[in-house]
Amino acid sequence: MIIRRIVHRQMNEIRACYATRLTTAPNLEGRVVVKFIISGTTGGVSTVSASGLDDTVDRCVEREFRKLVFPKSDTGGDVTVDAYPITFHR
Repeated sequence: MIIRRIVHRQMNEIRACYATRLTTAPNLEGRVVVKFIISGTTGGVSTVSASGLDDTVDRCVEREFRKLVFPKSDTGGDVTVDAYPITFHR
């Protein structure tokens, strides 16, 4: 699946969000669920929200998702991803 492949390319940076937070919250682990919309005309992420683990990690994950660029839609329509889960553990 193309979405998974493109998110995977950014996974080191996404994991860095968690690793950085572990320095001040060493017992933190769990799952972040990311919801986002891919613009059909640009391929960029037009809207993103992440929740579920910790505000600091969630906001950082959102910043990393905003950097993603997907192929433009053949029809020009936006693509909504309702739940993209990412699990973090030590």
